[in-house]
Amino acid sequence: MDDHAMDDEKSLNKDHNDHATDNGKRARGRPFQKGNPGRKRGSKNKATLLAASLSAGQGEEILRKAIELAMGGNVAMIKFLLDRVLPKERAIQLELPPLVYAPDSVDAMAKIVDAVSSGRISPREAADVAQVVSAFTRAIDVTEVQNEVDLVKSKLDGRNSNLQALIDRKRG
Repeated sequence: MDDHAMDDEKSLNKDHNDHATDNGKRARGRPFQKGNPGRKRGSKNKATLLAASLSAGQGEEILRKAIELAMGGNVAMIKFLLDRVLPKERAIQLELPPLVYAPDSVDAMAKIVDAVSSGRISPREAADVAQVVSAFTRAIDVTEVQNEVDLVKSKLDGRNSNLQALIDRKRG
């Protein structure tokens, strides 16, 4: 390589690395070389423009074709259409016993398992409900422990005040 070619290559690498970090990667937020502002604000990429043109003029025709394929037994198209038509979640009706004490969660979990085994709710729905029951049970546990701590503190405070009264009497 001649000296001019090496100088040009160094110059290109210098310009290219202006925004590089110590490890050689480009810094975030500065992906362009100096003088290149990037895409204009509000401009759309080709995929977005293509999707917009399809939906504007040929959307109904494409939808009819997709339905035709699904009705013809195309499993992938059936899944595709159902994913967009069916709701992602549904409200479920499940009678659970009142949760007053932490052990009540055992009966609630039994009801959840029964609902799954009878097909009234899906395993995913059961997991979601079980998570709510579990969180509520933890809240009950924390509250019960806090109440016990408060009770022990009050008993100790009472003993400390009695002990202080005895010490004061002996001094006095």
